[in-house]
Amino acid sequence: TLSLTAQAVSAALTDRNDLFDREQFHGLNQDRDLYLFQLSNIIRLDGQLDDWRPELAEAEEFAREHLISSEGNYVLQSLNFRHLAGKQDKYLYALFDVQDDYVIYRSKNSLRLDRSDHLQIIIGDDKGQRKYLMTAYEPGWVNGFLMPDVPIKFPVSEQRIQGVWNQTDSGYILEIRIPLELLGNKLAFTIADVDDIESRDIKALIGTSNLKEDKAPGLLLTTSTPIEEILKSLDRPYARIRIVDRNQRVRAQVGSLRTTEIPQEQGDKLSGRINELMRPLYRFFINPFLTEFKDQASQPTELDLKGIREGLAGRHAVTSYLMEDGQVEVMAAITPLYEQEQVIGAVVVEQTTNSILSLSNRLIEETISLSVIAFLFGGCILLFFAFRISARIRRLRNQAASAITPDGRIHNT
Repeated sequence: TLSLTAQAVSAALTDRNDLFDREQFHGLNQDRDLYLFQLSNIIRLDGQLDDWRPELAEAEEFAREHLISSEGNYVLQSLNFRHLAGKQDKYLYALFDVQDDYVIYRSKNSLRLDRSDHLQIIIGDDKGQRKYLMTAYEPGWVNGFLMPDVPIKFPVSEQRIQGVWNQTDSGYILEIRIPLELLGNKLAFTIADVDDIESRDIKALIGTSNLKEDKAPGLLLTTSTPIEEILKSLDRPYARIRIVDRNQRVRAQVGSLRTTEIPQEQGDKLSGRINELMRPLYRFFINPFLTEFKDQASQPTELDLKGIREGLAGRHAVTSYLMEDGQVEVMAAITPLYEQEQVIGAVVVEQTTNSILSLSNRLIEETISLSVIAFLFGGCILLFFAFRISARIRRLRNQAASAITPDGRIHNT
């Protein structure tokens, strides 16, 4: 049934060209595209990492392989960072945990924004690109500045781009917040490192997109609300449906793997009472399973299962895996997703073996209940007939006793 569900979802989404164009399933580049998490916790701009969990475990490392430019030989300790971006309500939140051996702040005697350690934000849309810079005089609150296209003009303060700069023993933590209305369909971040307080020249640039080779920032990817709305109409109980793109990025997800005992009908109080009375008997026959288990607290950006590559290669696949705690097995059916006979993604339908055990246990309970009821009913019928027969025998005995005299003669009737 998992395979049939996966094929039904694939059929419902196949050849929706406009939808896949809008949701950016084409022209993907895993090395420069940015994927937004749906953040689990409320993010406070305080320069701390606690509220970024559990998604913090999915943060990406940026170092030599993301180097845009460098003066001299690049040294890892000089500049590298962890980055995570997500959305919450009407804002994009981004975290930069930067390792920097020398943190240089903006000079209070200079109007230049690029003569200190800073963050560059490149936003692209159909109208072009905009570049914002964020830097600080000292640890604390910071705002973005819109950089002019013409160098002789002054930057313009953008109060809607906000952040907190917190210095650490190994560098600094920068948390920022950008209204989603300011964003387009492309986004890139670049950390600039300045180590010499005298010359204030940029020593290294490391970015999420290699703007040196391609001046266009990467695509800004997130979960697709229109696709999730379609999936909700095809959702099945105790199962999770995911859509992944060619880069195995999770682009839509509905449903949950959490399974509980299948509830009784609310109005059938008698059946519920019978089940309660017979539960000690059920325990001898049913298979126990965990009703509470540790599911992934956050939605991963990338799904790596054995059958995903087969699905993206155009083949159907069925696989299984154990969850992180190793106590629950998950079955997964994977089906390719087509657009004009080209595979652009895959449908993944997952379900734990718990749901199968739950249905099996329900069937066993119903069988036992019916057997016990049938046994009791049959016993009652046998007792009824036995009572009737014994009553007739007693009646015949009494009639015989009243018809025979003490000396063995039969009374005249």
